[in-house]
Amino acid sequence: MVVEHFRPSGSKTWKPQQETREFLGYLAGFPGDTWQERWEASDHDTGRPVGQAAGDNIALRRRLSAAAGRAFAMRLIHPTLLGPRSNTFTRYAPWFRSVADDPWLEEFCERVDRLPVGAARRGRAKSDLCYTLTVFGIDLDGLTPEALLHYAVECRAHALAGENAESGTYSGTPAWPVLHEMRQFPASAPKTLRAAVTRGRLSVEKAVDRHRITNREMRDLLVEYISRRAGLLDPAAPDQPAGQDVLEGHRGDQPRPGRLRLSEETFTRWKEKLLVLPGGKPRLDMDGPLLAVRALYLDPHTWSVAEPERWAKWVAPCPVRDADLRHFQLRRRRLQERMANRTRVRQPLLPILSQHVNDSWHRLKTLLEAARSVSPGEEFVHDGTTWLRLSCNPRHNRPPVRVVNRAAGELVRLSWEENAAFWQWAVVETLRPACAPRNSRS
Repeated sequence: MVVEHFRPSGSKTWKPQQETREFLGYLAGFPGDTWQERWEASDHDTGRPVGQAAGDNIALRRRLSAAAGRAFAMRLIHPTLLGPRSNTFTRYAPWFRSVADDPWLEEFCERVDRLPVGAARRGRAKSDLCYTLTVFGIDLDGLTPEALLHYAVECRAHALAGENAESGTYSGTPAWPVLHEMRQFPASAPKTLRAAVTRGRLSVEKAVDRHRITNREMRDLLVEYISRRAGLLDPAAPDQPAGQDVLEGHRGDQPRPGRLRLSEETFTRWKEKLLVLPGGKPRLDMDGPLLAVRALYLDPHTWSVAEPERWAKWVAPCPVRDADLRHFQLRRRRLQERMANRTRVRQPLLPILSQHVNDSWHRLKTLLEAARSVSPGEEFVHDGTTWLRLSCNPRHNRPPVRVVNRAAGELVRLSWEENAAFWQWAVVETLRPACAPRNSRS
């Protein structure tokens, strides 16, 4: 079985067998009655690469890693997510496909090969799907959107293959639209993984919890305060200043009346930190955070008159002095001037942008109409260029239109690109009147 599925063309038959014997011999040193139990006892399912067992022996490290990948592909071992993704397999997708012998999986790979993207991205789409099927122990016909979404989110949570919160990428992104197009996913599922992971507005509790405030009473205070002022504050703002830094000025103390009373040193350190944005750039608008903190201190003064049992204990002197907000109106005018200047710089380019999106949409629209006038597999000429309309899977209720430029060999997902161009044109034309100069408006 090993030789049949994993022997490279022209290679000797003993190499995969030898590597597998070495890997199973290594696992035999761990307790358990099955290979699965021994694998779990080896601690490699928690993110430790298999090759580490070989120490400095690079050749043995490669052999053990390759054999582990073959064991995953054969379903001899059922790993967790960290098992396969913590190791490097250059040929895992071909191994898995060879063992699975699944026509539906082959259909997916054929569709991926026709995508107008680079070879690396196509390979990643295949390997992501094979890893997902391996981790869940299922065939492709059993894959659900929820399973692939879980795989993508967990890969990002563990920063596997470069996915993390900073990069903004997810594993499975190229595979998702292909599976949706194959109707493996229901029509109600989002068409892209990005749409699936996009969340609506966070609740106040979740927004506050992102700041990881360790003091429970401080956290509850901030939740109730923001909920009460929901119309004035934005709980989803990533750098809401009244959260972690101010409310935990005395991190080690127990909650007590007057807990919001901060020392001058603590508040001064906070203001110094506020001068720089998280990305390292200087903060141009200091007044916004200072006014938010000022409101946090002054509102309990007012509310405690009507609800002393709830708010009186939080009454404390406001650390934001009048001197901190001196020349507020001047800074506000400077901010408005910068905004107006950006508008003046970009306004002359608006007609060029409008003309570009209009021409792009109409060019794709007429090409799409010409493509729909012929049958799949037929050639047609449009604006002096010969195009070939490709045939699509008949399982689609509304099959997408795809064409190939016969001169350049370029594949164009015509219906998809025409739809994207239309919405670009619609957005620009909807917003353009609001951006036009006042004297040019009707």
